[in-house]
Amino acid sequence: MKRALTKALGALCRFWLDSPTPLLGVEIRAGFVGVVRGRREKGRCVLAGAASVELPVGAVVPSLSEPNIVDSAAVGRALRVAAERAGAADGGIATLVLPDPAVRVAAFGAADV
Repeated sequence: MKRALTKALGALCRFWLDSPTPLLGVEIRAGFVGVVRGRREKGRCVLAGAASVELPVGAVVPSLSEPNIVDSAAVGRALRVAAERAGAADGGIATLVLPDPAVRVAAFGAADV
């Protein structure tokens, strides 16, 4: 059992460490959806496109206890339009950025874990 767990953990670590750096960034906030697209150029990542699209009021509501996306159709439409405008309509691996009020972070001391 221990050997299988070690093997699985090693595979998971290799997956995360060997994964390509995302060249797309998606930000979802209460008022808009934003998309940025990068490209590799001479060993560096440079900005290749960016766009934001306003959302209807109430489409996204940051909350720790309720669903944040209230109108998924409106968010989906805005995301598609922003991706097209940023030149990222084909998709790809993306990093998702969420507003602070939608994320809960807790710090624990080593003795508490």
